Amino acid sequence: MKKLLIRTILLLMAGAGLTLLAEQFSASLHERMHQKEQDAYLADIRDNLQARIDRIITNNRNLATQLAAQPDTFNNPAGSELLNSLRTTDPVASISLSRNYKIFHVIPEENNEAIANMDYLLYPENMRSIRRAFITGETVISEPYRLQQTSRPGMIIRTPVALPVDQLGMVSTAVDIQSLLLAAGHQPERYGLLVELHHPEYSDHMVQGDSETFRRLPPGVMVTLPEQAIWDIRSLPRQSDHKSFKIRQDLIRLGGAGLTTLLLVYCLKRHGLLSGLFSSRRKITLRLSLLLLTVTPIVVLIMLFELLYYSSVQQVSQQQLKQQSETLLQQAGTQIQAVLGTPRQAAFNSELFHQDVLKASRSEDILGFFATQLRIQPYLSFLAMANTEGEFYAASRPPGGTDRTLRMQWATLATGREMRVHWVNDNNRPSVSFIRGNPAYDSRDQAWYQQAQKNLSMQWYPPHLYKTFDDKKQYAGLGIGISAPLFDSNNIFIGVISADVALSQLDEVLEKHDNNRQATLVLSEADGTLLATSGRDQVYQSDGDTLRRLSLADSSNPVIRAMSGILSTDSSGTPSMKVAGETYLLAWQNIILPDGPELRLAIAMPASSQTALTNMIWRDALSAGWLILMFSSLVVIFVTDRISRPLLALERWATRLRRGQWAAPLPDVGPVREMVSLAHSLDSMAQQLQAHTSELEHQVNLRTEELSRANRLLEQQSITDGLTGLANRRCLDQQSLRLWQQAQRQRSSFALLMIDIDWFKNYNDHYGHLQGDDTLRRVATILDTHARRPGDLAARYGGEEFVLVLSDTPDKTARDIAAHILAAVNLEQIEHKHSPLGHITVSIGLAACEHVLPGMEFGQLLQQADNALYQAKQQGRNRVA
Repeated sequence: MKKLLIRTILLLMAGAGLTLLAEQFSASLHERMHQKEQDAYLADIRDNLQARIDRIITNNRNLATQLAAQPDTFNNPAGSELLNSLRTTDPVASISLSRNYKIFHVIPEENNEAIANMDYLLYPENMRSIRRAFITGETVISEPYRLQQTSRPGMIIRTPVALPVDQLGMVSTAVDIQSLLLAAGHQPERYGLLVELHHPEYSDHMVQGDSETFRRLPPGVMVTLPEQAIWDIRSLPRQSDHKSFKIRQDLIRLGGAGLTTLLLVYCLKRHGLLSGLFSSRRKITLRLSLLLLTVTPIVVLIMLFELLYYSSVQQVSQQQLKQQSETLLQQAGTQIQAVLGTPRQAAFNSELFHQDVLKASRSEDILGFFATQLRIQPYLSFLAMANTEGEFYAASRPPGGTDRTLRMQWATLATGREMRVHWVNDNNRPSVSFIRGNPAYDSRDQAWYQQAQKNLSMQWYPPHLYKTFDDKKQYAGLGIGISAPLFDSNNIFIGVISADVALSQLDEVLEKHDNNRQATLVLSEADGTLLATSGRDQVYQSDGDTLRRLSLADSSNPVIRAMSGILSTDSSGTPSMKVAGETYLLAWQNIILPDGPELRLAIAMPASSQTALTNMIWRDALSAGWLILMFSSLVVIFVTDRISRPLLALERWATRLRRGQWAAPLPDVGPVREMVSLAHSLDSMAQQLQAHTSELEHQVNLRTEELSRANRLLEQQSITDGLTGLANRRCLDQQSLRLWQQAQRQRSSFALLMIDIDWFKNYNDHYGHLQGDDTLRRVATILDTHARRPGDLAARYGGEEFVLVLSDTPDKTARDIAAHILAAVNLEQIEHKHSPLGHITVSIGLAACEHVLPGMEFGQLLQQADNALYQAKQQGRNRVA
């Protein structure tokens, strides 16, 4: 028993171990399959990427070679057929020509105004690659950095142009990395690509992605670049693969648990440990009672443990979610305060006008100073000044579009109040080319101007719609900021200065803290009017000059609408809400700007962000619960078997006794004293029952034998003629029909003798009935001697008539037998004074059938024999007819 218990426990452990191995094998197989698919994907990306980069490098070198051969074209590119024939397509953002570290020509000019006239000496990040190109005379690649014209990650391929000694010419091709990857076949919805640049001249740089995640990924593919540089490209696994993988792992775990359970049941049943659990009479058994009384509390305890464990995991998950929400909220709030603090700092520049450092009459100095301020304040969108004539001067950073480089814009009396937007070069001077904006812009009509003029103090102004109205719509959107009145050194009002931040900037800040788009962050005013969201949801509606601000309740985002109902109550704590079946944890904080409006920053974090970890812990807990339940059940089954085995043995022994198997030995009931006493008592009772039963059986056997003899005698009497000892008429009817049917089946011969004692009535009258009975017996004896075969039958037909049935007897043989009977009766010489011959004679009628066929009836043959007997009597008796 102990060995069996050990074997079953080992089987349980083996099943659990094999299930874990199957899970690991499935994980390994999934990883290999995914890696194979990912390797094929990366190989395609590598091949396409290498081909495109090689083509870009070749074009760059060819252009440098052609320009070196045509120096006049390089020095005077305008109108050149060679340069006019060039076309840039994704992923090439621009092709630029530079002389002595300064760009003087860009292809195309549109969307590349930001780099026109760029002085590389002012951008140290460019000089390293430029110097290497001039030193080596070969094509080089720059370090990864954000392109000036798109503010997106890019790289620049540079090839020096061989010009006279006093000129340093170069062709530079700017490549947008994201566009390059997409053009090479990258599918961001399937895989995330991380790219690291290995360059012999400087340390490794991440081109795309973060280095920590990159180091955790398996090796990918390499793309070669100029200067023996290499792009190391690796891929993140697909999220959909994780879901299907988890489902497959759960199925393996469930299948392993089910199979192990079935094997344990089979093993226990095979060794009889499950016998005695159930009764065919629908009555509960002792073993089942013990098993239920023991296992039920264990199951209840395990369920309670699982529920408590699940509850604790949920609580920990909620706490982690709350901490994560509060951390993101605090980080986002800190950055929002930093962003909204920049307008206030910029507005303090009003003091420079008061000290005559800046003068309203020197617009170039004002614009240059404003541009410098925007360079050191990356979150500032506008820094503007308007004089008392309503003339407008500003440095700006477009809130929309891809080109976020600095602009200078003005609307003056000289321009007919038309807004003109210029790009800014490295010397903080406006470009010659410009974009036309609002055709009639008067700053005095704007709320920020009127507020500062009315209050004569620095104050925040409410969000307003930008009125630049450029054809590229790069200035579409709202801004919020501070305006302050300007006074000269004589305290004469000379205009208004304003500094603001585009609300789209606040969108970007919130988006950086949305936990990979899992959280929803919302910045609003105290009354619930929207300012910014992490999902860049619409916060206003505009129809020309009409502006309608949207509130939380007006948002198209259902999560934001749900937040409105909770935030409006201003309740404390960390409430939760449910949107489209998803539970969100909500947290918020107030942001108070100095001398400004009170804002509210809220975050809604979905509970599903912790689901993966929670589900993994819950699955492990369920597996542990199943293992504990199986182990406990095995121990309980063995213990209950040990307890109930003696009683079951006694029950089986009593059943054998009940069936009369008195030789069954008394079973071993173990060392328990009560069980031993019960067994001996039952054994004594069994011996007494055996003795009593034996005596009853003896008496029954005697009575049974007597009854059998009486029944046999009665049966013999019922078919035997009492006088002659032959078969009687009843027996004749039964046996003759049976013999006739047998002859029909065998198509054999059949004969029938009808015998009658001649003048027997006269014999009885003369000699008496006693003498007549003796004569009948003597004739019957003769007939009986001729019916020795199994198919022969001699019977008394009635009175002095007899019948001899001869089956399977042909006619000739029947005639011989009839003759023998006739002769035997004559030889008896029984005296009969009234017979002509003086002794007893018989007349015999014979009827025979050579082949008894179906359809023939025995009665017909009997009738024929009777007719033949009549003929014998008519012919004189003592003969066969």
